[in-house]
Amino acid sequence: MNLVKIYNMKFNLLFIFSILFLFACGESEKKTTPEEIIEKYYSGLNEANFNVFSEYLSDSIIFQETDFVLASNKEEFKTNFDWDVTFEPKYEILEIKNIDDKYEVTLSKNCKRIELLQDTVMVYKTIFDISNEKIDKIVISEFVLVNFELWMQRRDSLENWINENHPELSGFVFDQTQEGAENYLKAINLFENFEVEVVKPRNCEHVPLRVYLSDPDESGTNIRKSPGGEIILTLVKDDEDFEFFITVTEAQNGWFKIQNPIVGMENNFEIPGGKGWIHGSVIAVDTRNYGGQKIEIWSEPGEGKIIGYINEEAYNIGLKDLYGNWAKIEYKGIEGWVKIDWLCGNPLTNCC
Repeated sequence: MNLVKIYNMKFNLLFIFSILFLFACGESEKKTTPEEIIEKYYSGLNEANFNVFSEYLSDSIIFQETDFVLASNKEEFKTNFDWDVTFEPKYEILEIKNIDDKYEVTLSKNCKRIELLQDTVMVYKTIFDISNEKIDKIVISEFVLVNFELWMQRRDSLENWINENHPELSGFVFDQTQEGAENYLKAINLFENFEVEVVKPRNCEHVPLRVYLSDPDESGTNIRKSPGGEIILTLVKDDEDFEFFITVTEAQNGWFKIQNPIVGMENNFEIPGGKGWIHGSVIAVDTRNYGGQKIEIWSEPGEGKIIGYINEEAYNIGLKDLYGNWAKIEYKGIEGWVKIDWLCGNPLTNCC
């Protein structure tokens, strides 16, 4: 074999190895990191485009919310995707951590459903299992910012109102298909745009409301000459007068005007000058739905929409305002208006 042939063989082998090396490098560069896959996943959700991340899903992908399995294959996952994106969600990745070869993602989410049920964005953590550039499992593991009490109150209010007024949409809450999501949006739209036909009275007289003293300060509760003004009387609970019953007639910036007499268990107390003011934080009422009636909580007195219900007898409810025969209360995180007829100012017995 002459030198020219030997040289050509070496050159050809070198050329082949170079091509293989470049090809291998090219293949290596094409690999997508788990972090990039996660980013593509949430981009696809924000864009409502399943194709953005579909190639990175395992055919047997599992999707869970804590212990509840929402999907156990790619087809079921697509159904859940269609339900979710109908609400036009906006996801924002806050942090990605690699923990024991799994990826913990902290993110915020908002959508039309969350806006109704919580007012603020939802923040939670999700665990991703990723191998060979495929997502094998997604688990919503921990809720960081969710007001479950308010969420359930508002969801129940929405569902109850729909069942009573639009029964054709009943069942929308638990139907996690695209059609179920579309019905959910219809329900939200109907609920948000519903207004009571009763016209809100103007310049009406306030109906007196009996309340009771609910002040944890054992040194006494001050009655003032004006809202935040001079102290003209102090009520102190003792063995004789361990409860006080007060009639409020007007509200002003969290203060309530009261009238004579203030009734104790054994004694009555007269307010100097015949009138005084007490702060709303130290008075309370109970409800009188003794037969299990459902009390509606409204966004405005005499108009607006139902924003919640009181489904059982409630105690020590905070008072916020008065308007005509309506009282603004705070109940389980909801502030709204109820008819005064449903309220009782006696913590020791009912108001029948």
